[in-house]
Amino acid sequence: MTEYEMVELLRRRGDGRSSVLLPQVRNGVGFGEITRTADAIEFSCWPSRGLHLTGIEIKCSRSDWLSEIKSPAKCQEMKKFCHFWYVVAPEGVVKVEEVPQEWGWLEWRSSQRWSMKKRSPYTMSPRPISYELFGSLLRNLSVNILGPARQAIWEEGYKAGEKDGNPALPDWEQEFLWIKTLDYLSQESELMPGGSSRG
Repeated sequence: MTEYEMVELLRRRGDGRSSVLLPQVRNGVGFGEITRTADAIEFSCWPSRGLHLTGIEIKCSRSDWLSEIKSPAKCQEMKKFCHFWYVVAPEGVVKVEEVPQEWGWLEWRSSQRWSMKKRSPYTMSPRPISYELFGSLLRNLSVNILGPARQAIWEEGYKAGEKDGNPALPDWEQEFLWIKTLDYLSQESELMPGGSSRG
């Protein structure tokens, strides 16, 4: 199983409304003195369930996991901004005694279902999100969610236009492309799942 496949499984775990999952989030834009990347970051978006940020490390092999726990402090540049921190892995990769005290553990079982093996402790007051991380999150959102959604809409419009003999989108339709993008995200894309690693 690959990291990409694990991200897709996490995306499908939620209801598509209550949270946003972004893959491969760096702790800043540009190249500062310390550059770290979380395999995924999830925003909980419903106040009724608590607004919080969850950091996710995805480990698909035993060797990758063992390498990670040799230097658990390296995640701190991202973890300090999060209320929860999880390792997410297929069955057989992680052992319970190896999971750091401040981490949670979510496992994908061979039975094709998720199992919450250890809940992450809640960090009451994580560090406020920096401008560097905020910029990284916005760029990630643009590249991984808005970009593909806009492209899908353009292709849909182009194909519809080809049938009418005019593949170019009319000016008025281009002006409403952003509204269509939001509608695409909320109703069709499944790119905003909820609860993938909530503690």
